[in-house]
Amino acid sequence: VSVCHVVILENAHMTHRYRAMAFAEMECLVCLTGIPAYEIIVWCWRTGTKLVSHPTGIVCQDLAIRCSVSMPIGVTLLAKYERETVFQLWQVNICSKLCLLSKTEIINGGLDANTFVSAFSWSPEGTLMVSDTNGNLYQVKEETQSYLKVFSWPYRLREGGTVITTNCLWWKGGVVMSGPNGFIQFIKRVGNSEFQPGWCITNQGALLVMCVNRARDTLVGWSQNSSLVHLVGTDQSASLEDIKFYGAAIRLFSYIHPVDDHFATISTLGALDIWEKRTGALMGSMQVTGGYVLDMKCNPHIPYLALGRSDGILQIVATSEGEPYQLSELHLCSEELTGVTFSPKGTLIVVASYKIGRIFVTQGLVGTGHRVNVLNHLLSNWTIMDMLVISPAKDQNKLLVLVNSEMVDSPTGNQLNVYTLPRLEMECSVMLPTAYYDLVHNGQSLMALPYISRQIHFWHLRQDEETEEIEVTKTLTSGHQIRRFHVHTHGSHMVTFGWDGLIFLRRKENLETFCILEAHHRFDYGVKYAIVDRTGEYILSLGKEGNFVCSKVLVECGHTKNEHKIDSVNESYFSKKQIKSTSAIITTKTWLETQIQQKLNLEAAVAAPDIKLIVA
Repeated sequence: VSVCHVVILENAHMTHRYRAMAFAEMECLVCLTGIPAYEIIVWCWRTGTKLVSHPTGIVCQDLAIRCSVSMPIGVTLLAKYERETVFQLWQVNICSKLCLLSKTEIINGGLDANTFVSAFSWSPEGTLMVSDTNGNLYQVKEETQSYLKVFSWPYRLREGGTVITTNCLWWKGGVVMSGPNGFIQFIKRVGNSEFQPGWCITNQGALLVMCVNRARDTLVGWSQNSSLVHLVGTDQSASLEDIKFYGAAIRLFSYIHPVDDHFATISTLGALDIWEKRTGALMGSMQVTGGYVLDMKCNPHIPYLALGRSDGILQIVATSEGEPYQLSELHLCSEELTGVTFSPKGTLIVVASYKIGRIFVTQGLVGTGHRVNVLNHLLSNWTIMDMLVISPAKDQNKLLVLVNSEMVDSPTGNQLNVYTLPRLEMECSVMLPTAYYDLVHNGQSLMALPYISRQIHFWHLRQDEETEEIEVTKTLTSGHQIRRFHVHTHGSHMVTFGWDGLIFLRRKENLETFCILEAHHRFDYGVKYAIVDRTGEYILSLGKEGNFVCSKVLVECGHTKNEHKIDSVNESYFSKKQIKSTSAIITTKTWLETQIQQKLNLEAAVAAPDIKLIVA
């Protein structure tokens, strides 16, 4: 899918606040404006020319518009008030360079008493159909400016049931109507003004919004439970199927490394979905049961995900041809696992409960049916703000933990603790010159983000026999307009994103910016999280408003293909196999409780001879 800019439709004499718009034939775009004029305007969208405008005479904020696909162009306007609606029919006539607008206001003749128009739809040949608030369907007779009832809603509301706004749309030679009691009825046309009821869906809820692709006879809608659905049916039967899409309800996401052709998302309902980044196609899905997923990271070199959950379980999930499945899981503790990170080579997984400073180190290479082994554990009793694993030398890993040592509720850390891995022995602890909230490493330099600042600080960790301190060697201005932003690095690239809605894409080796985009608006508090793939071609971003966006970068990053090259992955390592039952993998006790019990048993065994002598 490619998108290109065509034209800006702008009135030189007046700034309009548009309330509704609809495309029509002959390259027309028909718009309804709000304060102050409340006009109907016809634009030629290809050239940006204003063809004609006329006051509607309606002062209303809730306006709906729809155009016919026949000639001359029919335009219907519906203004919705609290206890009534105003329904207008406009006609657009285009001849040579002239464009004329004429209005017909349809009176309520023919409508049932105590009801009014709630929705309308055009047939392909130009027949206008409307529905009222009671679910009745009418055909508009233009010659008499009145309504002819062609279908009466046959279903009664349940006692005490809620009345739902009716909706209708032309589809496959008839009208699909979402009625006042939530049923969806198909009414098929059998003559010029004759209609017969067809199938009815009674158990899947109402459709609040409907849209049809006439070229493919495809109807989609937004259901009452806030899901996107597709109508699958014939003249005799039909049903609604949920459409999986990644535009909303996403909390966490991550690329599937090392290839990065797919990415994983965690929804608000706990679904783990795998998507194809170029097309947005859903490849596979699984439900995460039990605890709430609080953090998700992918191994940098092997395609599996590590999930930290609210029930203290570390869950390992792999994908086989896009289908996610569980490799293993380990119940570490009873506290929430709020942070997960990998070592640069992916050989270690570090999991932490940030609130109390409990840290676990587990092995990073796991296979189908294998259990994850814990290598070490530490309880620091410091609130963790962020953590990062670096490899300053070959086959050497260090864990950097940013903590808040002041025991106050704060989003920042004032102390850096350095631990050796996998033993978790403290190497040093350094008080920081200012408050920080993010740690970053680009393979050569250690960086951090100071609180309420637009800057990035470069650190030098000085360790000798006499002193242990952090020295700020360089300061880089981020370019963000608001003093709150975050950083993510992957491969040869780095992205910074923040409350201003801007995403800066940089080369990781020198932090030079080569692309800036605005996928989310600062009025909605900007970007919550963003990541980049290994080639720097696609950016995934989640806005604070809840919208999830995949953006394609059209600017070359400047790296060669060899710099983006990856080692081949042995897919057979993750071939899906039968694994042990859940009861064989998960025990009733956590790993931490088991270790405490083993320690107590060992102490009891050592003390047993002495106790025996005392008793004797």
